[in-house]
Amino acid sequence: MNNYNLRFSRRWVQGSVAVVGSLALALSAVGAAAADVTFTADTSVPLTQGTFTVLTNSEATTFEVAASSITVTVASGSTFSLRSNDSYTLSNTSSTSTSCHIGYSQLDLVGPLTAIVITPTTTVCSLGSSSGSNSGSNAGGGGGSSTPPTTPPTTPPTTPPTTPTTQTPEVASDAAALAQAMGVPRDIAAEATNGGKVGASASEFGVTISNDDKTLAANFVTYGTSDATKKLGSGERLALVRDQLQTLGRISLAALEQLANGQKPTDRNLPNEVAQLPQVLTAYERLVGHRPNFQNAAEDLAWNTMMYRVRFDRDLNKERAGITKFRAVFGYTPTSPLNWAVVRAWGYALQ
Repeated sequence: MNNYNLRFSRRWVQGSVAVVGSLALALSAVGAAAADVTFTADTSVPLTQGTFTVLTNSEATTFEVAASSITVTVASGSTFSLRSNDSYTLSNTSSTSTSCHIGYSQLDLVGPLTAIVITPTTTVCSLGSSSGSNSGSNAGGGGGSSTPPTTPPTTPPTTPPTTPTTQTPEVASDAAALAQAMGVPRDIAAEATNGGKVGASASEFGVTISNDDKTLAANFVTYGTSDATKKLGSGERLALVRDQLQTLGRISLAALEQLANGQKPTDRNLPNEVAQLPQVLTAYERLVGHRPNFQNAAEDLAWNTMMYRVRFDRDLNKERAGITKFRAVFGYTPTSPLNWAVVRAWGYALQ
């Protein structure tokens, strides 16, 4: 079989990579850049098992495609994401699990990892679970991690959470109807004030939202849309909206309800997750002492609490324990939204 090597020095891959029959296409990095190959568009990769997609913003220092496998090296702080729209299991030699979704499956490799071989199977992974990977070892040389995470930090919920009982988006968008449904008097002044706060928050995080979404978010902050969000209070509901604008980049009422009920959101934004991944991973490793083990329910919940800013029924003893742990580990008092997410991760999930 012939091999064709294309060498890149800090180049960006765009469009589609075509692989025909047994042709192998290798993209290997030169120079010392951390991520020599950056995919600026979803890139199709045909293999003998079917066509797979490397997602936008994936990064690798080496990327090689053979007839039925892909081999990548991923630098520290980088993520390489491969998707199957046939929901095939994406077996690999890093022990990273395939995440299963409605209509597709996905593998997210988080560096440092060296020469990881991805060999998809035609076995369809089951929704609501993570399919296992090959038992093979890391095939590369120096620079790889001896203990890579068992599943990517951007893992979806292992069991799809049910959306809590809440008012519909149609009711939530109608302030008078929402106030009546929540059993409280309408407060037009508060609606206007909270609308201004939502708009200012969106501008702060560089997010463009429609007037309809701004109204829905302002109504959510003013009244809540369920018993769980009503209990939070308007200040905490605004904090939840701000967290969602920063992590999701848009307003999702279903995700707000899931977060308020201690659940991982099913509405996600992969590029935003990748952007905050280094910061969250660093904080997690300092807090726990190792990368998250997503087969451990407590660690999985702690990670997602930090990544998505999940809330819980308030327990001041747990929060005090979280603050004490935070100060001991980081040497200062929590102030930022991520800081407080770390406090909740320890207090509600890990201690």
